[in-house]
Amino acid sequence: MQVETVSSKKTHARRIYDILVVEDDPIQTIILKKLFEPYTSYHTIFTDSVKAASQYLDKNKVHAIVSDYNLEDGKGSDLIEYDPEVPIIIMTATKDIDLVVELMKNDEIYDFVLKDYEKNFIEILNRTLDKVIKKFQLTQRLNNQKAQFKQLVENINDVIVRTDAEGKIMFSNQQISDLTGYNALEVFGETYSFWVSESHTAEVEAFYEKQLSRHQEHSNFEFPIDTKHGGQRWVGQSTRLSYDSSGKFLGFLFVIRDITTKKAAELKIKKQNEQLHQQNDEIKKNYEELIKAKTSKKALGIVLILAVVLFLVSEAWLEPIVEEYTGQENNLPGLALKGMIALLLKPIDTLLENYLVKRQIARGKQSSTALPTE
Repeated sequence: MQVETVSSKKTHARRIYDILVVEDDPIQTIILKKLFEPYTSYHTIFTDSVKAASQYLDKNKVHAIVSDYNLEDGKGSDLIEYDPEVPIIIMTATKDIDLVVELMKNDEIYDFVLKDYEKNFIEILNRTLDKVIKKFQLTQRLNNQKAQFKQLVENINDVIVRTDAEGKIMFSNQQISDLTGYNALEVFGETYSFWVSESHTAEVEAFYEKQLSRHQEHSNFEFPIDTKHGGQRWVGQSTRLSYDSSGKFLGFLFVIRDITTKKAAELKIKKQNEQLHQQNDEIKKNYEELIKAKTSKKALGIVLILAVVLFLVSEAWLEPIVEEYTGQENNLPGLALKGMIALLLKPIDTLLENYLVKRQIARGKQSSTALPTE
């Protein structure tokens, strides 16, 4: 067994990627080592058999494997079983068309390269390795983004829920348990409205059907939910519609926040406002009744004075005119005039009382809103 390494001369300039090269022909190995030297981004490890390569892979990780197809103790493609995630590039000098077709059909092999030094074999191999490295870099970047997103989702205080196009829950973070009492497995596959309080289910479903039909990208909605243990909480739900690159609807993304405390505070404020309005109405009513009582006495005094005046006018002026006109003394016209005066006293009293009440209330409002002047 033989394991040799060839390190880059410029390791400080860029990241080095480990490439395991399996070649059992000593001359081919020397040529490959020389040809790999200019490529400073590779750290190449050379082995001469499937066994040596497998023993190295048992203890070490590599970014790619470059192996001759026919080796003394097996085939280069046998190394796939040691780590299916590591891309394998097969080298072969064969001109056998059937073997080439077989290699092309093998999905487990990343690529194969013909050992044709006259056709810049090592440059072709390097371009193939470059594709492998770029794929590795992209995969690593995506994995890092996934890890960051997962950490963000798991550490955020809000509940995150993602559904499919039918509204069935495909993902929820662990905060779902704190809010509803259900864990992620219990809600998986359920419709997004299954925990909505029955009194609000139709309203919630209609709201999101409307959002979807209008292609409204974002919405906010508040409603009560029923917890697993029979309680009820209020939530504020921020919703985004998810589409693929072709515009096909993929599902809903919900960010759910517990607003039970906020709702309780709002309800308390509402009750306090209602009580204040009720107290204000009672104060207003008592104030108007007080004004009415005061003005009623005032109006009554004015009406009494008016009545005395009218009776005196009737006695001293109207009745003599009637007697002079008729040419005889008759008490009936005088009684009739006094009766009319008596009947008019009550309406006059009511009208005067209402007028005085309104005027007093208007004055009270003006005095309460007037600013003090120096």
